[in-house]
Amino acid sequence: MVLKRIATTVRRPGLSLCLVALSVLAVTTVHADEPPPPSQLSAELGWGYESQTAPLIRLSPQGEFISIDGLQRLHGAHASVGLQGFTNWTFGNAWNVSIAANALAKRSPGNPDFDFTMASFQPAFHLPFGAANLGWGLSLQQITVAGRPFRETFGTQVDWTLPHPEGSHWAFVADLGTYKHPGELIDLDASSSSMMLQRHWEKPHPALQSVDVAIHLAREQNANGFEELSHRSTMVSASMQWNWGETNWSAGANWRTTRFDAQVFPEDPMRADQSVGLDVSVERALTARQTVRLEYSFVRSQSTIPMFDNQYQQVAIKLRTEW
Repeated sequence: MVLKRIATTVRRPGLSLCLVALSVLAVTTVHADEPPPPSQLSAELGWGYESQTAPLIRLSPQGEFISIDGLQRLHGAHASVGLQGFTNWTFGNAWNVSIAANALAKRSPGNPDFDFTMASFQPAFHLPFGAANLGWGLSLQQITVAGRPFRETFGTQVDWTLPHPEGSHWAFVADLGTYKHPGELIDLDASSSSMMLQRHWEKPHPALQSVDVAIHLAREQNANGFEELSHRSTMVSASMQWNWGETNWSAGANWRTTRFDAQVFPEDPMRADQSVGLDVSVERALTARQTVRLEYSFVRSQSTIPMFDNQYQQVAIKLRTEW
């Protein structure tokens, strides 16, 4: 194999976009006599600094740390530009069709190995199912790393949402996906399956705006038969949001464990990873359409293979404009 000790993966290419759609649909289902929410479009400009103790790549908050030969990613400042859009149409009082899209470009002049771009697109449709909402959608995603194409993802999702009148809801998402890589990265081609159950509470306490708890189960199988790149993972996450004066705060934590199917070499232990992540942010409105947000992220990962031990930190400030 060209990539000798690599592990996986972008987790749930359309998951964040899917949860945006589910949150909107939960409100629409409860208030069925109201018109659907308007289209949403936002742009985000950011600057940040990230550092880690090992030259690894992490493609999403749900993803694994990955080692790719030749990349040295230990620390560096970066600038980023992001765009996100969502629109939906309701036909009669039943069918809802939505389109969500997201794009992100991050550049690090001092360390081009940190350069990263991502674009994703997710069409979906939903219909009432008793007191709940049932949906099906597609997810398409392209990723480049260090200025080179890295991964194309295609997935299909089924979701179920049970809303409550006060704005809370249950959500379940199941999906199947395939990962394709160019050239020497073809060893990473894989198929994936996952399930996620989320509980969202709206204003569960006078001091809190919302609380979310989720569990995520995933299985990835290497398409080329490399069992050392196939694995199962479990992630549990929780987050909460609250207001303090003119600022909005958010804090979240997650724990993840991953077990691989085989060793790379007979003398190696079976690879198993555990990671703990923390995220904190504070946001303040500048105008009716603009907000500024300060973020901090920390992830500590430990592995039975020492090269995958890592401590990652990032601080960023972002200006968001909505239309």
